[in-house]
Amino acid sequence: MARTAGFACHCLSFDYGQRHALELQAAANVARQLGAKEHRTVTIDLRAFGGSALTGDIEVPKDRDERAMAATARKTSDRSGWQRYRSIITNEYVLLLAPTWIAVNASIGIWFSQSLFQFSKADPRFPDQFMLQGFSPIQISLAAVVIGLIFGAGLLWWGNRFKTLRRTTIIFYGILGGGVMAFGVLAINHAAPDVLIVAAIGALAGAVGLFVLAGATPAALGLLADISERFPTDRGAIMGLYSVFLGIGQIIGSMIGGAAADWLGIDGLLFATVVLLLVALVPLAFLRREEHEVSGPESAPAFGGVEPTP
Repeated sequence: MARTAGFACHCLSFDYGQRHALELQAAANVARQLGAKEHRTVTIDLRAFGGSALTGDIEVPKDRDERAMAATARKTSDRSGWQRYRSIITNEYVLLLAPTWIAVNASIGIWFSQSLFQFSKADPRFPDQFMLQGFSPIQISLAAVVIGLIFGAGLLWWGNRFKTLRRTTIIFYGILGGGVMAFGVLAINHAAPDVLIVAAIGALAGAVGLFVLAGATPAALGLLADISERFPTDRGAIMGLYSVFLGIGQIIGSMIGGAAADWLGIDGLLFATVVLLLVALVPLAFLRREEHEVSGPESAPAFGGVEPTP
């Protein structure tokens, strides 16, 4: 294609100390037949590293048992695979992201696992909590649709903010949003239906908080994508950690949510949510300090403009 477009082609080969010259001779023949304007050979002597019969002075191994070779290869592959995954899990950035993302998902998992049980029937132990007075299936379904729409809108909006905001900044905003949502739900739980203005303000705060909380999801995924750049051959495994941390968080949230709901009803769920979000802030603070190492020097500034001076 280059020659057809009128470009002059230059070819480059590497002499890395291989014992045979056939490879280089074949490259020269191909360059000549294709009409290359120039063909150069660069010498890179790999014999200095040793350990290979292709480039070193050791004899080429012959007459080896193929079954023994296959067994050795499988053992080496298993060992290298385990070491590879261990290096992924113990990577300092993964270790900092994991507790943050698990805690955030646990705070969400509390509601996925317990809300249906709490909202569907009245609990006489907590007569002062509006959300424990029992709701119909249609009411619960409509609320779930509204929550899903708000969360989905948040995913789309925050997912397009990576160019102006750092990943850890978006996760931090998401945690703050979760706290605002919790206090909004608390207002609804104790003000409705008697003090409607307070309940309405609580509903608005809860919706805004949920919208902001949704941003933590694409931000965490973006951080994992940045981390995966350090493991180019294991990017799939790195990105798979997103689902692993998500599942662990949901399980932990379910376990905590059951005890919290039995303790204080909806207020217990809100209390547990806030505690988990505070827990998520601790490793996030350390991850933020190292984010430039993960995302690179071209990562977005902290607050969308010029990076603030210390």
